[in-house]
Amino acid sequence: GAGILDAEQAIIYAQSPASYGRPTWPLVSLDNIPELRAAAALGPDRPANAQAPPPPAVGGGGGVMSGAWLLALALAAWALRGPLSASQSQSQSRRARSPRPAPHR
Repeated sequence: GAGILDAEQAIIYAQSPASYGRPTWPLVSLDNIPELRAAAALGPDRPANAQAPPPPAVGGGGGVMSGAWLLALALAAWALRGPLSASQSQSQSRRARSPRPAPHR
């Protein structure tokens, strides 16, 4: 974007944004700077990052279909059935009661 990268210009803009006029900066081309060419001729300043090979796969896959996962799933289902059954039986017993008393004959 065309943001202000110079601190001095940022302060001048902050003091009077309506009358700010951006300065005319000289055009700079990095292609013809001798220092840049000399630095590029030296090559990289540090070695490239070496990619570590991925760790080997352990087991035959299947993840959730293993015995431990199936046991954990069964235990979770068993643990959740208690509170759900209790709340359902309470709501059913509440529905069975009528808010009006039964008429006497």
